[in-house]
Parts: sequence; structure tokens; C-alpha cells
Amino acid sequence: MMNAAAPKSRPSRAAILIGVTLGIVILVNLISRQWLGVIVNDQAEQVVYSQDWRLVYDEQMPVYQWMTNILLRLTDYWVLTQDLVKYIWLILTAVCLYRLGQRMSGAATGGALAVLFAFLLPTVNEDLLREYSHSAALIAFTVMSMLYFVKEGRERPRFETWAPGLALIWALGIYAKHSMMIFIAAEIAAFAWLFRPRWPELRSLITTAGAALLAALPIYLIIAFHQTVVAEGVEEFMGEGSPMARFRGLTDFAGSLPAEGALLFLACGIGYLFARGKAGTTVDQNTRLIFWMNVATVLLFVLGVVISNASVFRDRWLSPALILFAPVAARWFIFGLKARTARILAVSLSVVLLIIGFERAAEPLLNRGSGKIDTENLPLRAIARAVGEVRDPGEIVVAANQSVAGTIKMMRPDLIVYSPWTIENLAEDADDILLVTTQKPSIKPLNFPDESWSCETPHEFYLPYHLVTEGTFRFELSHCRKG
Repeated sequence: MMNAAAPKSRPSRAAILIGVTLGIVILVNLISRQWLGVIVNDQAEQVVYSQDWRLVYDEQMPVYQWMTNILLRLTDYWVLTQDLVKYIWLILTAVCLYRLGQRMSGAATGGALAVLFAFLLPTVNEDLLREYSHSAALIAFTVMSMLYFVKEGRERPRFETWAPGLALIWALGIYAKHSMMIFIAAEIAAFAWLFRPRWPELRSLITTAGAALLAALPIYLIIAFHQTVVAEGVEEFMGEGSPMARFRGLTDFAGSLPAEGALLFLACGIGYLFARGKAGTTVDQNTRLIFWMNVATVLLFVLGVVISNASVFRDRWLSPALILFAPVAARWFIFGLKARTARILAVSLSVVLLIIGFERAAEPLLNRGSGKIDTENLPLRAIARAVGEVRDPGEIVVAANQSVAGTIKMMRPDLIVYSPWTIENLAEDADDILLVTTQKPSIKPLNFPDESWSCETPHEFYLPYHLVTEGTFRFELSHCRKG
């Protein structure tokens, strides 16, 4: 006689709390983005890149751009395409953090707190609710890979044979950003330092990393043959030949640690004070593993800055490692607080996240009262409509402001749009373009591929700012011809 199927366990209240909270935050932000209907910043860069199929676009891994190209074309450059992809990464990150927090604390509430504490990182709190897709993907794959290392109770991770699933996750992380290799090396180093595994086990882990690198090898061969494009992309991060530039980079790096992690470090400290003396051993092997993984990450980044002579370091580059302290903080709060108090804390943090999410969604509208102007409050759609009235399908537009270029391409996919980052791809037989310049200059100068181009005197236009009651924004249109 067949056994009756075991009833499926219902999601815990903590999981429902996180699901509902993130669902509301994502929904209100999608509604806001659809209502604003503009493409800005990093998303605008990807939109402009997407009209050309190229092997390499900039210093980033091109695989992510290839995926973006396909999705934008399939959705006819829908304004929410990139946001939906970004929120997929956010959901994957939340699911994995929830599982990590649950494992480390032994409680579902610990999983909820791990997700909520992650929003103490500026990159998660701001960037993942806005437009930085590369960072979101990298964070998701890094957190996902830690599920192979963080085990329940006192069980330690074991790698008797190579792990195909972990190799796939590591490879996908590399496809998202080059720096995934730093986090892979940091995970291996922390595992080796903490557990002192025998060589067969360590060999299995190294083989797993080798499989991931082998999967990425074809992409790096492509990059190797396009060094000029890559070099142009990394110019803004490199020192100009001076060996002193690396000291500026190290200073920038030293400031990035507190800038990115201060609030999460504070949460860990408070949680430890609650747990100390109540939970026996407050620093378990999982906590040590995460600590040493972050130490290895810091050392590898420092080594990278010194070797490369980098003069610029971005705070968000540390977030894939620092986010792993969120389950640590959750563990200490679960051990240090009564169960009811921990649930109240989770609900309270969920309310705070809802407030933050609504504020992010309403920020352009809130600027109406304060008069503050950001990129989303520029009259980008009005400029795009003005351009569309004088350009026919297939004609060329060059916009000095990347957000202007991205919004034009989103509203008129039938136009060929270039920005200062892509004008080098202007077809050799092109002989007539419409140049769009604005009072807000691009961070990169607009340089035509050759000196045979000449532009007419521009016509100036003034438009009111979007959702800001006072002031106007100037833009100019001029025809440029070759020869």
C-alpha cells in the first residue's frame, strides 16, 4: 500500500512577512518607474549599448550586456525591462539570505532578520532599489554560493568531490562581474584557513573553481583581443602613471569600509551585546567563516589596488562580502532576545523598509516640494518627444547626456542613438545626424570619430523641470553633417 503523500509545510510567518514586504516595495517602485517613464544612469548606458551587437562594450563582462540586449529588443525597450531583471536578483538575494539566517540562528525569524539587516548596506538600500543591475547580480550569486559553505548546527562544509552546482553559480557570478573571482578566492581561502581540510578535499574545491574559470575562459579570450575598449573603460579608475595613485586608491578603499558597512557593523555589535553570556558560544564556525571570508576579501582588494595602481575604489564593490554579516547579526539577535521580542524587531524593521521603499518610489515627486533636481526630474521625455518630431525612423541622433540618449532610444527604438560612450561606433557612411546637447554636461566629452564633421548653430529650447515647480532646463538641437 502506497504511503500517503506528506503534507507540504506552510511558509513560516517570517517568510510571509519578508515576501509581503519586498513584494510591496518592488511593486511601488515599478509603478513609480513606469509612471516616470525615463531611463537614467547605468540603465541608460546599457540601453544605448544595446542597439549594437559587439563582443566587448567596456570594462564590464559583456555577457550581462548581451543578455540585456536580447531582453530589451524582445520587449521593445520597455522602461521596466531592466528593473524587472534587477528585482529578480534582489529576490534571489533575499531567498538565499533568508536561508542563511535560518541556518545560522535555527529560527525562521532569524532568516527574516538577515534579509532586513542587509538593507543597512547602502548598496542594497539604495542601488538595488534603483538602477544598478550588475551589482545586484553579483550580490545574488555571492550570497547563493555561501549556501554551500554555511551549514546548520556544527556541521561543517565538505567537498569530497567537485561541486557542479557551485561551479555554475561561480561561473554565473563571473559572467556578471569580474570581481566575482575575488570573492571565489576569498571563500576558498576562508574555508582552507578555518577548517584546515585535507588535500583531496581542498583539491575538489579548487577543481570546482577551475571549472567556473574554464566556463569564463572564452569570454576572457574575447576580452584579450579587445584591450583598447577595455582600457578606455577602466581609465576613470586608474592613476595617470604616477605610482602615488595607488595610495589615493588605498585611502579611497579605507573610507569605503565604514561608508558601506558602518550600519551593519553597528547592528552586529548590538546583537553581540544582547547574545553575550546568554547563548554560550556566540562566535560559531559559520560566523568565523564569514569573518575570514571578509578578511580575505579586504586583503585581495588591497593587493589589487596596489598592483593595478588604481586611484578610485567604489564602496559597492565590498557589498557582496559585507552582506554576509547580515545573517551573523540576525543570529546574535535571535540568541540574545526573547522569541517575541525578535518577532517584534522583525516587524518593526519591515515597517522601516516599507517606508524606505515608498520614499524611493516617491522621491521624484517629493522633490516637487523641496525644489531638489535629480536626473529623474529632468524633462527627459519632453526632450525625446522634441527629437522624435524632427527625426524619421532609421535616422541618427547623438546625445551628449547619456540619460537623454537612453530615454530617446526607449521612446523611439526606431532611431539610431549614440552617446559619448558609443559614438565611436558611428557608421563610416553616416553623413547626417541630429546633435542633442543640454545644460547638464556629460562626464565624458563628446568626440566625433574624425574631424570632417561640422555642426550648424544650435537651436535653444527651454522646458520646465519634471515634477519641480520652478526653473527651466535648456537643451539644444543642431544638425551636423560630414564633409
